[in-house]
Amino acid sequence: MIDSLLKAPPSDRERAKELYDEDHFALALPLYEEICRSPQATGWDVHFMAKCLSKLERYAEALDCCRRAWKMFSEPRPDAVKNLCGWCVYHCDLKPLVTTDSEDFDEFESDHPAEDAQTDRIQRATKAASSICEVTTQGNFSPFAKGVLTVAKILKRIDRWPQVEEWTARLDPAMLSRDPWTPPRRDNGGTVREIASDLETSYGYRTKALLKVRRYAECVELCQLYECSGLKSHYDWDVWVPYYRAQALRELNRRQEAHSTIDGVIRKKRAPSVFRLKASLLLDDGDKEAAWRVALDGALELHESKNDPELVLMLARLAKDRGELDAARGQFELILSNRSSQDWKIPEQLRVEAENAGVVLSGPETVQQTERRFREMRRWWWKELASSDTRTSGSIERVTDHSGFVRTAEGDSLYFNSRDFKDARPGMPVDFWVRESSDFKKARVSKCAIRVRQIRPPNA
Repeated sequence: MIDSLLKAPPSDRERAKELYDEDHFALALPLYEEICRSPQATGWDVHFMAKCLSKLERYAEALDCCRRAWKMFSEPRPDAVKNLCGWCVYHCDLKPLVTTDSEDFDEFESDHPAEDAQTDRIQRATKAASSICEVTTQGNFSPFAKGVLTVAKILKRIDRWPQVEEWTARLDPAMLSRDPWTPPRRDNGGTVREIASDLETSYGYRTKALLKVRRYAECVELCQLYECSGLKSHYDWDVWVPYYRAQALRELNRRQEAHSTIDGVIRKKRAPSVFRLKASLLLDDGDKEAAWRVALDGALELHESKNDPELVLMLARLAKDRGELDAARGQFELILSNRSSQDWKIPEQLRVEAENAGVVLSGPETVQQTERRFREMRRWWWKELASSDTRTSGSIERVTDHSGFVRTAEGDSLYFNSRDFKDARPGMPVDFWVRESSDFKKARVSKCAIRVRQIRPPNA
C-alpha cells in the first residue's frame, strides 16, 4: 500500500508510449519532440517520433527523423527502423509519381507525356524504389513489395516492359499477400474500390512483361499458375492473363491451345483486341473468311476507332485482299484521320500502304471528322457482317436494370445486357446475333443475344 502511494508518476517516455499505443499520435508527438531534444534521447525515441509524424501523414518530417534515428543505431539495424525509413521514402518520393490508383488495361495506350518528362519521372521512381530495396527486405510490414509493384506500375504505363520484368523478378511470390484490400479513401469518382492483392498484381504485371520481352514459355507457365491460384480477380485480370497466354501460345506455334484459350476469353469479354488476336490465329490457319467475320465482329465492339486502330488496319488489309477497294480506302481514311485528329505521328509504312490504296488526306482532320468517318464505317461493318452471319429474330421476354431476355421463334430464352439496349420493352420484336458466353452463376458455357435491335415496320 505504502509502496503504491510512493510510486513515482510515469516518465515522459512512458506517457508518450502509452499515448502512442492508444493511437493518440498528435498528443504523443510533443512529448517525443521534448524527449528528443534531450542529450539522453535514444534511437528508439527518435524512431517513435518519426512513427507519430508518419501516422499524422507528415512524411517529409518523418523521413528526416528516420535519417537521424538511422545514425543512432549500429549494424545490424532493427527491421522496424529500416521498414519505417522505407515507408517514408515510399510516401515522399514514390507514391506521388503514381497519377491514379485505378488500373487501365486498354491494349492500346496513348497520350503518354513528353519523353523528357517520362525520363525524369522514371529516374525519380527507380531511385526511390532502389532506396527502398536497399534498406528493406521482403516480408511482413515491409514496403519492399509495395515499392517494387509501384515502380512497375509506373513503368508499365509507358510500355517499359524490360524494366517491368526486371523489377518484378525481385519479388518472391511465396511471400506476397493473397489478400485484397480496401483503401480508406474514395477514388476520383467517389467510389471505394477493392484493390488487388500484391500476389495478383505481381501476376498481372509480370505475365505481360514476360510476353513483351518474348519469354513466351515462361509467360505461359506463369499465366497457368495465376489461373490455378484461386485468387479473387480484379481489373479483369481473369480475362487479360489468359489473353497474354494465348498470345504467347501463338508465338510458340501452339495454335490449337491458343485458339481454345482465346475462345474462352471471348466468352468472358468481347474486347476488340481479343477479337483481333482470334482473327490473327485464323489467318495463321489460312482461314481468311472466318478471320474476316471475326474481325468485323470485333470492330462492332469499338466505341471509337482509337481504342484499337490495329483492328481497323487488319480490316483495311483484309478488305483490300478481298478486292473490296472502296471499303479498304474507307478504313485507311479512318485510320489516318484518327491519327491526324489526335496529332499522332503517321508511320512511314502506314502512309505508303494508305497511298497504295488510294488514300491521301488533304489536310489535318478534326475529332468531329474522325467521328463522322467512324460512324459511316461502323454502319458498313454492321451490314457486311449481317450479310454473312444471319441475325436471329424474336421478342423481348423480360427486362431488369442490368439484364434482359429475348424469346426466339424456336422458344429459346437468351440473355442480353439491357444496358446495351435501354429502349427494350416486353413484347417488342427484335433481331440479334447469337453468341456463346460464360454463365458464371451456372459455371457453364451458354448462348446469349448480342447487339439486340428493334425490328421496325417497313413504313415506320
